[in-house]
Amino acid sequence: MINTVDLHTHSVLSKHAYSSITENIDEAIKKNMKVLGVLEHQYDELGVGAHYFGISNLSVIPSHVGDLRILKGVELNILENGYINLDKMNIAKLDYSIASMHRYVYDTSHSSLENTTAYINAVQNDYVKILGHIDRDGFPCNYEEVVKACAKSNTIVELNNSSIDIKDNRRIIDRDLEILSYCIKYSCPIIINSDAHIKYDVGNYLDALKVIDEAKFPYDLVLNFNESLFNQYF
Repeated sequence: MINTVDLHTHSVLSKHAYSSITENIDEAIKKNMKVLGVLEHQYDELGVGAHYFGISNLSVIPSHVGDLRILKGVELNILENGYINLDKMNIAKLDYSIASMHRYVYDTSHSSLENTTAYINAVQNDYVKILGHIDRDGFPCNYEEVVKACAKSNTIVELNNSSIDIKDNRRIIDRDLEILSYCIKYSCPIIINSDAHIKYDVGNYLDALKVIDEAKFPYDLVLNFNESLFNQYF
């Protein structure tokens, strides 16, 4: 399943992406992918995310186009103390969600302890299936405690390719290596995603694969490599 699953791709429904959902689907088919996640950002006051109606209507997208399986989801915003506002969202109609911290809705002045608490509280939410890009600048936390909470709540940890730049961003890679070490320690599964905001990046996570190799991370804990494990969650 290597490079054939990508559950973090955005379309123009999220106001800072540049390809349509059908363009992303066509790109995934072109790349012979097996599973594509249509994921839109949660609505926010700044208008970065998709409108409530756009997210609730994702159910009209077919579950398969040819041999490509399509999962529909939403990227939820983690707010103060891990609060996630699900008001006006018919999230039960969706296949999955990723919860993440974003600068436009969550202040980067929070302490490591506050961020750790917010992450831990967020993964207790029954609708959160994946915890997104915890390696990013601005959101320091106790990675061991967060990964431990993910393992306990059966939440998948994301390794996000767009966070990583092999040439220039060693600090992100070092964080990812630390996170992956705790995922090994607590047998917490991960998923590698592109976080594509344009169709050309759909299914692209070559930098993340290099980090997996550097960490000597066991493939049986990676949903992209373990079809049986993937099917347990999806």
